[in-house]
Amino acid sequence: MRNLILTHGFWAIVMVTAFFVGMGWQRSATADRQKSEIQNQASRGQFTLSAPSETGMTRTTSNRTDSGESGIIPKLIQGTSFIEMGIEGLAAMSLKDPNQLKRRLAFSHLLSEMTSENAVQIREGLIAAGVSNRDSEWRDFNYAWGTIAGEAAFSGSLTMEKVDLYSVISGWASTDPTNAIAFLDQLPEKLAHGPGNKLKTDRLDLEKGVVAGLADRNRDEATKYVSKLLAEGRSDTSRLMETVANEVIRQEGSIGASNWAATLKDGPLKGSAMGEIAEGYARTDPASAAGWIEEFAAQ
Repeated sequence: MRNLILTHGFWAIVMVTAFFVGMGWQRSATADRQKSEIQNQASRGQFTLSAPSETGMTRTTSNRTDSGESGIIPKLIQGTSFIEMGIEGLAAMSLKDPNQLKRRLAFSHLLSEMTSENAVQIREGLIAAGVSNRDSEWRDFNYAWGTIAGEAAFSGSLTMEKVDLYSVISGWASTDPTNAIAFLDQLPEKLAHGPGNKLKTDRLDLEKGVVAGLADRNRDEATKYVSKLLAEGRSDTSRLMETVANEVIRQEGSIGASNWAATLKDGPLKGSAMGEIAEGYARTDPASAAGWIEEFAAQ
């Protein structure tokens, strides 16, 4: 009983610590967002006057009109034939077109036409267009490649200089977890790859990718996999469980994730999940997060 109380108290401390970390992030993000909003208003010719209006409300002025707004998007897209552009043209438009709607539509069409046979050509097109490792298009492409081609996509990536092995194996695990895990188990702790084996990737990072893919597929399946690793004596399962928690937060938000965490079996994995959720919860809804932590601590 004493051990249970100590364990419960320990995780309560973890959650409180995570809460204050999240609060610090939230305050910083709020300040950045307010600054960004002011800059965006100024760039659009829209700004808020500091003096109140006759009704006591702040007044917003704009140099934009509503006339013709309903036809703007069709006009932007009109005349664009994605089918006739080819892979190179679509890849370039996905990254370089000045209009973000066209970029998104072009990339969506590119992925919809992707097969295991033309994936490398799409990859080369994105690289030629200047895709960055930080671009969502690069992550999404590699995830889709792993989803479609599995081991062939991962093995093919190992010979290349510009790679995202995390996203490839995550996509693979989302559709074929058995073979993705079996392949992962054969890899060394430090995977050397790329031209001349100059690149190094930790297997733990790839395991996080597998767990993320499993969580996309089925969170219970992902939790079961991490629990299995814990039972085998792995000491780094807390980081893997945080990956599951983040996927649940992404899918259901902090409230849904907190409800999910409450159903987990008591133990270190539940504590890791709740700590991660508490931090994210504090970023979006500090008051509710504080209430959730108080409720947990009182149990």
